[in-house]
Amino acid sequence: MSQTITPEMLATMSPEQMTPEILVWLTSLASVDRSRPLLDTCIALIVLQTFFMAVFCFSRRISGTMNGVEFWWFMPLAYIVSIGNIIITIFFIQIGGAGRHVAPLMVFSPNTVTNWLKLSKAAEFLYFPSMFFPKLAILAMYMRIFSQQRIYRRTVYVIGICLILWGTAGIITSLSYCRPFAYQWDKTIPGGKCGDIMAAYRWISVPNIVADLIILVLPLPAIYNLQIDLANKIGLFLTFLIGSFGLVATVVRSYNFWVTNIFEDPTYDCITTLTWTIVEPAVCLISATLPSLRPLKRKYLGPTLTSSLSSLGIGQGSKRTWKSSKGSSKSSGQIYHMKDVKVQSTVCTTENQSTNSTSELCNHEDSFSGHSVYQAAVTTVDARQKNRTSIV
Repeated sequence: MSQTITPEMLATMSPEQMTPEILVWLTSLASVDRSRPLLDTCIALIVLQTFFMAVFCFSRRISGTMNGVEFWWFMPLAYIVSIGNIIITIFFIQIGGAGRHVAPLMVFSPNTVTNWLKLSKAAEFLYFPSMFFPKLAILAMYMRIFSQQRIYRRTVYVIGICLILWGTAGIITSLSYCRPFAYQWDKTIPGGKCGDIMAAYRWISVPNIVADLIILVLPLPAIYNLQIDLANKIGLFLTFLIGSFGLVATVVRSYNFWVTNIFEDPTYDCITTLTWTIVEPAVCLISATLPSLRPLKRKYLGPTLTSSLSSLGIGQGSKRTWKSSKGSSKSSGQIYHMKDVKVQSTVCTTENQSTNSTSELCNHEDSFSGHSVYQAAVTTVDARQKNRTSIV
């Protein structure tokens, strides 16, 4: 073709203007289809999310923590909406022409282009709840961790409210940037107009990225200030760092909207952005399940990372000594002496009867206030040892 023909030019062409050269060009474009990787991604994400949700529920069951708004509401809703988003993406491939050039579709199958535009609107509505539900689940976990720290609790509340407002604003924007609403897919409506849709796609992720950064750094100062050995600190840091993978997906998705104008050849150019649009909430959901999997890991996968680090001499607890009445010095052992562990288990059991949040912290070992339980256990052991020496 000596002249580039845009979709807008094709839309205004009459059948008489379709020269044999144009028809040959359109036919060659119609044979191109790059949707297969997107379909494979959809199938893989459905399997992965279902697996992690099942493991999440099982882990909470064996740890006796099948409670909380994140377990009964946020995580199930996040899973349902994310799977719904993937199903819409499969419809993009099956009836929306995703992966094929828009020019031949406009000539040979105009309804396919209309379907693509309608599905785009449905995907917008599901994207926002699929993003803020898993983040709200993480924030609900933070509420247990920081239950005794007012500044952290207030920060969590503010982030949660901002996420809900962000999602609401996104849905309202999606409803309003084309007037009338049907003008999004029917350009024959007289007097219809749309705003800059690409600008909305590009800027809507910025508040989401900021919220992800705050959620990532929020627990780090508390972990750093914990009076625990280095190995356990590293384990906690890694737990929350893995939960930040959703931030990476959000940044990559946002970047793709900045470097690609999908409306130049929407059905063809949408493959990358659609891929990241389903990967982002899926990664967020999987990340939200990870902190609750530690009891399952301890039970079925053997030693944890922290115990492995300790065995290498990294972050071992200090020795504590006490003297008997005869003046001989005896070692009370490492900070994780078996007697300490037994007493801690007893304390956790007692605390479980009074509050569900403490049960969550003791069972999952993913809390900072759980350290106070450990300190109480150590104090009890030291007191017993002192009593024993006084008797001697």
